[in-house]
Amino acid sequence: MAQADAGEEGTSGASGERDEEVSMSFTTEDIIRPEVDFLLRGDYRGKFLCSSCLVTLIRERLGTNLSTSKIEWALDTVFKSPGALTRRPSFLCDLCRTMMPCLGEGRPRDSAVHLA
Repeated sequence: MAQADAGEEGTSGASGERDEEVSMSFTTEDIIRPEVDFLLRGDYRGKFLCSSCLVTLIRERLGTNLSTSKIEWALDTVFKSPGALTRRPSFLCDLCRTMMPCLGEGRPRDSAVHLA
């Protein structure tokens, strides 16, 4: 029984030490991906936006906390792996009206296309 208690104490002590060593670190992608989701499911719901326009919008929301190159790099990753968003390889951006790869909400619920 004493050995079991010692084992439990050792386990709880080790767990406490590990908790103190854990630190939270976020990558630029961890910050940018939710911002893209927020924009495309909020003010720009039902629209498809190019990387350049997304950089500008994210920059406006986040200020100067991240460099433009870091935002662009993270957006490249989001474009390669869009998750629940839809990537159109060649599409007319709804903001700048330029034909290029764009991201948008997978199935916008309230867009005119789906209401028709």
